Amino acid sequence: MREVIPDDIVRQLALHERLTVRAGHQDDVSLERCPIAPFEDCIFLLLSEQGATVKKLLSRTWLEGTAKDDEAEWSITLTGRAVAGRPLITHTRRLELLPWLPEGADPRRMLAVPFWPEEIEYIRLGKSGESEKYQGRTPAGLDLPGFWTRWARVAFRGIEWMVAISFAANWGYLLYLGHETKLRWVALFLATTCSLLLLGGARMWYRSSAFRAWREGRCLPEDAPMLTQGLVAPHSVFQLGVLQMGLGLLLALPLVMWESLAWVAIGGTGLWLLVPIWVIHLSQEEPEKD
Repeated sequence: MREVIPDDIVRQLALHERLTVRAGHQDDVSLERCPIAPFEDCIFLLLSEQGATVKKLLSRTWLEGTAKDDEAEWSITLTGRAVAGRPLITHTRRLELLPWLPEGADPRRMLAVPFWPEEIEYIRLGKSGESEKYQGRTPAGLDLPGFWTRWARVAFRGIEWMVAISFAANWGYLLYLGHETKLRWVALFLATTCSLLLLGGARMWYRSSAFRAWREGRCLPEDAPMLTQGLVAPHSVFQLGVLQMGLGLLLALPLVMWESLAWVAIGGTGLWLLVPIWVIHLSQEEPEKD
């Protein structure tokens, strides 16, 4: 368990018991006050599955949480990423989380939403009687992968070997057609781009589907790692995946100029084998046993 949140912050939040959270983007923002379960590795927000915050997190994982006590003269602002999580009653840490649920709340209607603060601002009354301000990034905010790295991992992590095979198939077929083939470098570029778009798009579709299955308790978090860590938003992954697959199919149309290159570019991706395997995996009723 990696410490992300300082002990002093965890203690203050534990005494306060609630956090005012803001999610969304620009003018489309939700504001909600919710009970929390603060731990050193993560803060769990206990939210209704029908709430506005959960819906916002499906499209954008950014979240800001604030807690304030005017009498004790302290305030905490946390900014980071959160994930529209799993039902509290089936969560793997439910025994730790259930005691934090307010009296009268139905755990069957609540979600445990993990929140990893990447930046903390803590203002408190010091011993001298003046306000003291502490601000900085947490370990969760210091080792973040870059934008392009995140999306490359979502699209191709685990299928790098198929990327290599598809490139080899396109290259090999153009060699078979011979040196007399017109615009063969253009053909190679188009065929490779077509294969990459189809592979990446299908992989993103699988990841977003695995994320939904994880929320239902049917897949492991490792099946959609970047999504269950809040590094990319599931709706964005699904939409971009569908767009990429559509563009890949459109790009296959001009490849008919080079005999069967379109079929090679599509068939060389191996999606005819991968997609059925993914569908079978997504249809399971419970995750694999360790």
